[in-house]
Amino acid sequence: MLRSLNRMHEVVPGARVDGKVLLDGEDIYGAHVDRCRCAAPSRMVFQRPNPFPTMSIRDNVVAG
Repeated sequence: MLRSLNRMHEVVPGARVDGKVLLDGEDIYGAHVDRCRCAAPSRMVFQRPNPFPTMSIRDNVVAG
């Protein structure tokens, strides 16, 4: 559930979304919604490093 709210699965090749996910009445998967703004209210902390697989090491560090 947290992965869907943070839109983390979008970096997985072949991932897809059907339907809507409403956060405060707004579809967070709408075309006009900024991905970073959606992730802000629900940050995740991992026990093990979990880099974004499609990003470089530099991009993973900068994203944090």
